[in-house]
Amino acid sequence: VAVEVCPTSNVVTMGLEGLGEHPRLRELLEKGHPVSVNTDDPGVFGVRSSGEWRAVAEVFGLENEEVWRLSLQTVDQAFLSDDEKARLRKIFSAFKNEQEFQVDDSTGSQI
Repeated sequence: VAVEVCPTSNVVTMGLEGLGEHPRLRELLEKGHPVSVNTDDPGVFGVRSSGEWRAVAEVFGLENEEVWRLSLQTVDQAFLSDDEKARLRKIFSAFKNEQEFQVDDSTGSQI
């Protein structure tokens, strides 16, 4: 079972100094546990999904390939049929093959 993490929301609602203090995220990543990085409420927290991914990658030292693996892993955790998951995997792969995959967000992150 994947664990959904909303980095900015978690930092704010848990009263943390920063994402590096998240009580479980480092452990989950180190153990290879399925993690889904998301935004909780972009309108309230002023973040986009790409900013959340970038924050996780920067704080926990993830390389682009690891971010790619985690993002693709979320497809496997989605409540979709096997056919829909296969279609999404193809879309992800086509996207990755068309451009150099990077975690980038020009707006930055608030954490």
